Amino acid sequence: MNRTFGEMSRGRPMSKRRTHPAGFTLIESLMAISVLAFAVIAISQAISAGQMETYEALHHERAMAVAQALMEEVLALPYADPDDSSTTAGPETGQGESASSRSTFDNCDDFHNYSESTGNVADHAGVAYTGQFTDFSRAVTAAYETKTITGFSGSPSFDGLTVTISITDTRGQQWSVTRFIPEPI
Repeated sequence: MNRTFGEMSRGRPMSKRRTHPAGFTLIESLMAISVLAFAVIAISQAISAGQMETYEALHHERAMAVAQALMEEVLALPYADPDDSSTTAGPETGQGESASSRSTFDNCDDFHNYSESTGNVADHAGVAYTGQFTDFSRAVTAAYETKTITGFSGSPSFDGLTVTISITDTRGQQWSVTRFIPEPI
């Protein structure tokens, strides 16, 4: 018997290659959805972490700006008290200086023990900072001391004033800026 393609063999038609129907099965669809969900979650977490780092960096910059602004105000004043030769840090009450009003300060050491509470931080003109700057408080310490520079012949020493401005936010995070101001010769 001459067989031709597609004819019956032993009562059955010759089978053609079986093909799968086009499309996805339910299990394949569920696996694809699961993989996609994990990918979306991973990307969302990466973006969220990046934004938190950006926020923290901006928060740090604000704190340092508040500290630097006050340090510049301290450095703008004369080193020595123009009315007194005292080396005691802090405002001189007999000269009309008030520990709570920096507009009366006439030299660098008058800022010793000066502080501003959260929400009351103000610029040099007494205008309160607004917005995100209200989350900070700041405090100043000033101390007369002698600094020795090692590594030079004779290890020279300098008398001066060390000013430290400490910033604290509402979460308790702290920053500080310290500057040694040498006594003028």
